[in-house]
Amino acid sequence: GGAWVLLLFGVSATLFADAAPSVDFLAAQPPGAQLARAAIGLLCAAIAWSALLVDLLLCPCPAVADGKYRAIRTGSGHYVYLTVQSLTIITTHLSLSALANAATDKLTAPLLPAALARACLTVHAACHVHAEYVASLSLVLALLYYPAAILLPNWEEEEVVPWRRRGVHIFKRLNFYSHGAAIPGSLLDLLILKDRHLLAQLAPPYRALLAVGICYGILYPISVHVGYNWHAMHARTLARERRARAEATGSDGVAPCKSHPPHEWPYGFMTELTDLGKPPAALHSWGVRPPFSTGWVLLS
Repeated sequence: GGAWVLLLFGVSATLFADAAPSVDFLAAQPPGAQLARAAIGLLCAAIAWSALLVDLLLCPCPAVADGKYRAIRTGSGHYVYLTVQSLTIITTHLSLSALANAATDKLTAPLLPAALARACLTVHAACHVHAEYVASLSLVLALLYYPAAILLPNWEEEEVVPWRRRGVHIFKRLNFYSHGAAIPGSLLDLLILKDRHLLAQLAPPYRALLAVGICYGILYPISVHVGYNWHAMHARTLARERRARAEATGSDGVAPCKSHPPHEWPYGFMTELTDLGKPPAALHSWGVRPPFSTGWVLLS
């Protein structure tokens, strides 16, 4: 997941980041100013990294009988969840932003090879391009989670109580931290560490951010379905092998496939969207379930 985020960041920096405004801005900065920004930026990145690591390492893995376990076994692993995807984007941005600030200071830039110094200027500009999107992403992550966790009457019973029965009493606190810890760092990066004039010159228009959001709303369910369909087709292949082995030898010589459990949407509301205007049943006979129902089309 992190490799894909770095790839997307590099493509965006190459296509959309103009280093010329960054050159003018950095020429006017006194020695050490960018290093100070880098130090604060590294603190922001460390807090965001802690949220990601809490979600990946400290939050307990779902039980095999749980629908969430079936969701993470469909190709993307934990990156099937919006939380992990968002935190990976946020931590990557904040880390690269801090490194770019450190590398473009007047005290450190002369020590770098020329090619690396030019690349750091491009990354510095790209971080201004992405700053508004990253800050809004951290806010959206919290706005999608906290209202559900606080206001929905069944949330505690469905999400927290099962873990409490298994002896995990801090599950709720871990989730509250992982969904909100990135907000201070991303807002500090946008409002304090980023220059107003550079943002005005480099930040994409809102219609571009809207287009990114719409594209993500379309690609996200497709990616989940691609992972599910790959697993489902592989499971059918193994089942055919078992039947062929059983017919040839009189016994089932192929171990049951435990790594390809039934498909499950990562979020409950996605199941409801899928049930809203299901595609014709004949489409399912092709062996690959269609990713969109009427509900998903309306949401996208």
